[in-house]
Amino acid sequence: MDFKWKKRIIHVATAIGISIVVILISLIYIRTLNDDIKENTKSEINEITQHDQFALKNYVEYNWETLKRISRRMRRAECETLEDFKALLGHERSETPFLGVYYVDEEYNIYTADYVIKSGYYNSELVEEIVNGQDKFVKHFVFEKPEFTRCRGEQLVYGMTIDYCFSNDENKSPVTLGDKKFKAVLGITSPNALQKGLILDSFKVDGFVNGYSAVINLIGEYIVDPQRTDDENNLSRNFFDELDESVKCSLTSDEARQKMNHWESFTFTRTERVFDASTGKHKYENKFYSCIPIDDQDPVRWYFLFSVNKTVFHERSYSLIILNIIELFVVLSIVLVALFLVIINHYKSANAIEKEKAQSEFLSNMSHEIRTPLNGMVGLNYLIVNAIDEPEKHEQVKEWLKKSHSTAKYLLSLVNDVLDMSKLQAGKVDIVHEPLLIESITDAVWSMQLDNIIRRDIQFVPDIKIIEPCILGDSVRLKQVLVNIVSNAAKFTSPGGKIIVSVRQKYLEGGKVLTSFSCEDTGCGMSQEFLETIFDVFTQERNKNTASIKGTGLGMSISKLLVDAMGGELLVESELGKGSKFTVNLPAEISKMPDYLSQQTAGTDETKATRKKEKPLKILVAEDNELNAEVILEILGSEGFLADHASDGKKTVEMFATSKPHEYDVILMDMRMPLMDGCDASKAIRSLEREDAKTVLIYACTANTFEEDKIRAIESGMNDFLTKPIDVKVLLQMLESVMAHHGN
Repeated sequence: MDFKWKKRIIHVATAIGISIVVILISLIYIRTLNDDIKENTKSEINEITQHDQFALKNYVEYNWETLKRISRRMRRAECETLEDFKALLGHERSETPFLGVYYVDEEYNIYTADYVIKSGYYNSELVEEIVNGQDKFVKHFVFEKPEFTRCRGEQLVYGMTIDYCFSNDENKSPVTLGDKKFKAVLGITSPNALQKGLILDSFKVDGFVNGYSAVINLIGEYIVDPQRTDDENNLSRNFFDELDESVKCSLTSDEARQKMNHWESFTFTRTERVFDASTGKHKYENKFYSCIPIDDQDPVRWYFLFSVNKTVFHERSYSLIILNIIELFVVLSIVLVALFLVIINHYKSANAIEKEKAQSEFLSNMSHEIRTPLNGMVGLNYLIVNAIDEPEKHEQVKEWLKKSHSTAKYLLSLVNDVLDMSKLQAGKVDIVHEPLLIESITDAVWSMQLDNIIRRDIQFVPDIKIIEPCILGDSVRLKQVLVNIVSNAAKFTSPGGKIIVSVRQKYLEGGKVLTSFSCEDTGCGMSQEFLETIFDVFTQERNKNTASIKGTGLGMSISKLLVDAMGGELLVESELGKGSKFTVNLPAEISKMPDYLSQQTAGTDETKATRKKEKPLKILVAEDNELNAEVILEILGSEGFLADHASDGKKTVEMFATSKPHEYDVILMDMRMPLMDGCDASKAIRSLEREDAKTVLIYACTANTFEEDKIRAIESGMNDFLTKPIDVKVLLQMLESVMAHHGN
């Protein structure tokens, strides 16, 4: 044999060997693929089964919970007459998913919305479970005549004892009709309602359904059966009979009964003879079944049954080849990438639209809320300027000044609200935990709202019952929340109405107490639709009762964020036209009452004459705005203090450096000034080589109110922080404290 033939034989043998290896690998791959597909199909069947089991269980639990809610409402109604009781039952029937709601008294008479059925005139199975000590049940019935269900055919009856309805309630009193007590409540639904949440058919191939879901009870009756026909004989179809009639089955009917009586999950295969309408002949179908109990408790004695034609396994295996998998992978990859890009683009567009809408709404609201009071202030100032030299209008000018001051305070509150909202949303508000007195908080809220409530002719009813007078918390933020709630109650309550503010406490674990502040009014109330958005920014319900009431809609948003930051919850209940109730539940640690809270402090107000008898404080005011400087210098001078003015930070440092030692007691330092800002000026003063450079009191006096501004001011050497617009009372209190310290 020559070399060429040997080479050809080797090539052929190699090709045959490679082919055999490829075939073997392909067979192994196909076998593995078949096994994977079978396991995936079984897993899919299991997922469908678990989904429907969960859906059925939830549906049953929902109906039982509905019976409980109905019983609570019936108990609250306290009907005295049968007509009232039947009318209420009729209302519950129309408002719930039940075709009928029925109550069973202690003599087992059944009360319907239309009449009373005496015991003995109905199927005793309806209540025999309860008679035998069952707390709740659901059973399948076929009613041959309407009886009291209002319809014929298959129905599901849910039953529950009244005692079980209220087993978890603090109030365990029964449902009554006059002096008659009821033992149980029944609700009836159609089995068709169960089918809505189920995957009844699946594994469709060329339009043919190869998988079905069903629900059966322990005696084999079908509760839900998508294969049922309109033939009335089909109503008697029984699961166990079908097993006995099988051509071949891996499980006998007795074995199935035994497993179901022990609440076991199981699977089996079955071959049945079926009629093929397309060919007019009978054929044999092999099916795979999965059975699991709906619940592991007696009240729901049903099984979920899923059957799938075994051809599904073969069709899935043979229809998938490597090329199709690759093609599918490529197509899916392209689709997923395209879908991902579409989703990203949609997400960006939606975010941009939402952001633009939010900005537009914000600017629109702020423009309206700021321009309205500004317009009033501009008009008032015009009137004041024109009338200031007319003696006969002196009282009118005073009234205009008061209104202008009130409007300015409203503008300040608006700005504070916006800043608070910004800081809260950014998480930059620090909540302090210091001892506070509950009654002091409520007294302060009442004092701040006294004029507002009395002026509106509203009755204010405090109801304070507490067990721990002192807790740890943030008194400023708590007062802010309560003042906002009470002021809203006054704002939306008509003259002659009433506001009830109550405080209750109960002990918690770990040395804590839950304090509940409640404010209930008889005002105009709110709609249920508005309650869903009440804590959103810039929301205020607009109706005929509130159209004339101004507000930014920020108050409730801020209150909600503050209460959340304090670890509590803010709840609201309201009914349009009847009033609202806000409740702040605040858990806090119990605190011992400090001496400074328990002692009565003497008044700190001093007259100007008294201050002038003492050595007056000398204050250096660092302020670049001429109007602001003029105002603060005039206030300080009228209160008996000495004051000098520096128009920028650099001049402030120079004036202090050239002054006599201890000439200045206090420096009011603006944060933003030309040439040198307040922080740099403070650092420069603290670094001077003179005795009083380290001890002179420097107070930041600025419109910068964020936490980082306060930190920067303290780090630069300042002693404390005052925000603009300056509260004159706070400033004078601080200066009087300095005088008292100097006096000592």
